[in-house]
Amino acid sequence: MPLMVPVNWSEQNPKPLILIAAQSGRFLAQIANRAGYPVRVADQFADVDTLAIAEKHLLLADFDQLSDHQFLQTIQELANKQPALLIIGTGLERFFNCLALLPAN
Repeated sequence: MPLMVPVNWSEQNPKPLILIAAQSGRFLAQIANRAGYPVRVADQFADVDTLAIAEKHLLLADFDQLSDHQFLQTIQELANKQPALLIIGTGLERFFNCLALLPAN
């Protein structure tokens, strides 16, 4: 069962921060950005289109070399202690159990 944490979004920032972690996060980032959400992305490509719309981007290591600890650190660094919604895209299914270890934000 996914970890669900209720968050109250302020009237000054009605659209929550969206964090995207995927092998390629461009498509998900484009959808969120077009809907008016602030977006931060961690993926393996850092293509020009993703970099143009992401507030922040972190490059993920090859998934065979990415440890649970590195994955969690990447998500925490993207969030920077701000409340956020997390979208996990393709390629990161093996890190599903790590999600319960993320902080409440």
